Amino acid sequence: MTKTKKVITRFFTIADYDEETAFLHEQHLQGWKFKKVILPCFFIFEKSEKEDYIYQLEYVNKKQGEDYFTLYQDYGWEYCGSCVGWNYFRKPADQVHSAIDKEIFSDDSSKLKMISNISRTRLIPLVIILCSLFINIFIQQNRQSMVDHILFIILLLLILIYLVLIPSIWIKLRKKKKELGYK
Repeated sequence: MTKTKKVITRFFTIADYDEETAFLHEQHLQGWKFKKVILPCFFIFEKSEKEDYIYQLEYVNKKQGEDYFTLYQDYGWEYCGSCVGWNYFRKPADQVHSAIDKEIFSDDSSKLKMISNISRTRLIPLVIILCSLFINIFIQQNRQSMVDHILFIILLLLILIYLVLIPSIWIKLRKKKKELGYK
């Protein structure tokens, strides 16, 4: 009996959207068409023909109307789904006749706008959460029960994760901005 569905666990940060599209493209080349992503890191694929499809992601962080999806459809992009503000699109590679056809964004200013939107709506809240975790650590200093000790350890782990993730994401987004000519 052949498998018709596959789940792959793969973690991408908010700054790894190019790597994520390359991952989806590679899966499609191997005969696994992207169906959806479930937080935090579960990608669902459906068995398909081994085809060359280009994948693109756009971060909009708000519900889009029918006109939005029609516009992409008019340019040959198939809407695949959404997850926490990210919209997933794909297009057969044989419909790509120029470098512009391969990208959702036709200019660098649109890409810069998306990166700024990611920073404003995702990265800044992460920094705020990190600050609140630090405050909770100080509140937890008078821990007495086993539950308090466990909460303290969980808070420390979260702080460590955020202390690694936030600078990494910031550096990647900054690098993407510089590649697009932002000073």
